[in-house]
Amino acid sequence: MQAPTQFTNLNSSKPIPPKKPETAFIIFTKEQGPSLRQNNPMIAPNEFIRLVSEAWRNLDEASRKVYEDKYEILRIEYENQIKEYVNKYGPIENSQGVLFGRRK
Repeated sequence: MQAPTQFTNLNSSKPIPPKKPETAFIIFTKEQGPSLRQNNPMIAPNEFIRLVSEAWRNLDEASRKVYEDKYEILRIEYENQIKEYVNKYGPIENSQGVLFGRRK
């Protein structure tokens, strides 16, 4: 894994931690959204989301599993990246001061 190059702030030597993976629904939206948008070019954004949501709900189990498997792969990669990050830079503190990845 290549370390991120952006830093959390100017006073920190820690790079920004890895971002959480996109959900199965978001992966589906990114893949199927352009074709839905092309078929309905003048549709309002809220109607577009409604179309995508309806298409997601109407997917059969096998088709939905494809996107859930993609998410699962990304989730495992993310967990590995977080472990590497915590081992290298220490626990991650969010804006409320909550630590993530504290060593036990």
